[in-house]
Amino acid sequence: MSTQNNNTNEAKSSIIIHIKASLEYLENGQLMLNKGEPGKAGEMLWGSVAQALEALAESRNIKLSNHRSLRWFVTEISRETNNKNISNAFYQAEALHSNFHSVNMTVNDIAVNLESIKNLVSILFSLIPKELTKQ
Repeated sequence: MSTQNNNTNEAKSSIIIHIKASLEYLENGQLMLNKGEPGKAGEMLWGSVAQALEALAESRNIKLSNHRSLRWFVTEISRETNNKNISNAFYQAEALHSNFHSVNMTVNDIAVNLESIKNLVSILFSLIPKELTKQ
């Protein structure tokens, strides 16, 4: 097998891992909301968005290493798709992440953002080439 095939298979595996993690975080965020734990719920929802971004970035051979690189990538994706809702939902999710350290938001504050975060994750997944998401 060639090195290029190995790299493609490694990238594909990494993308699938990020997608699964994103979906798991999304599900756990909803569970934490139902349990009345806004700090944990927000952190899980943020994790879902971050993992979805990692999956998309990996599909483009881009490495994201910190919040700054996530923000840069979201700006690029928003421009590329001409969809400001992507960056708006990202910043909502990032605010939920900040809430984890000093819980100032209520369950209702978190819940208000749930649909936009679900939509964002779905949009990000839809931008990943399908052949890279199949095992």
